Parts: sequence; C-alpha cells; structure tokens
Amino acid sequence: MVTDDLLELGLDLDRLSEDDLRQLWTKFKSIREHEPHPRSIAIQIFVWYVVDSRLFNAGAMRRSGAIGRSIATIRAWADGDPALASVVDREAEAIKGFLYQVFETADAPRRTIVEAQRRLLKA
Repeated sequence: MVTDDLLELGLDLDRLSEDDLRQLWTKFKSIREHEPHPRSIAIQIFVWYVVDSRLFNAGAMRRSGAIGRSIATIRAWADGDPALASVVDREAEAIKGFLYQVFETADAPRRTIVEAQRRLLKA
C-alpha cells in the first residue's frame, strides 16, 4: 500500500496539513494514471514532496535523517523487484541532488560538509 511505503520512506502523512494532503492526493492521482506499481508511486510521491513540491516540512518526516535513509530503502526495494530499477535510479539521483544542495548551505565546518557530500555521492 502506498501509504505504508511512504511511511517506510519516512513521510508521515498524519503530520501533513490538509492543504498539503490535497496536493499530495492530486499528485498521487496524476502518477497513478501512468504508473501501476504501488512502490513506484510511493517513491515518486516521496521525491516530489521532498524535492519538487515546495511543500517540504521536516516536521512531516518520521525520523531525523529519513531523506538520506530513503535512498537505501528504495535501492533495497529495487533489489527485490527489478521492475523498480529505472524509477529508483532516477529518483535516488533527485534525492542526492537535493541533499547535496542542503549540505552546501549547512551551518557546519566546510570539511564536514565536503565529507558529507562525498559520502552522499557514493550512496
């Protein structure tokens, strides 16, 4: 089920506002028109919410570090279901690009930022 997969990725729908839920529902319907695979739908919604929607609120995430962990989660899903491979490759790159930019503006020593970005690129 898509909601369970979103929660496994770290997005807790119960923490979203009604307006955000409406927009997420609209995106869900749009993706579902051309994508039958529930996990693929969940991956695309998650990435849309975090990277593209401009709705992102860290308070909607289930745990700290959920965005970074989501890459490992979707890669594990693809290992178990090769039909997800192309979606996972594309969406993992979008997450990595988003996090790379977040790290660029982090309030941390430059060396720490560079090391975090280096590890991210290997994810």
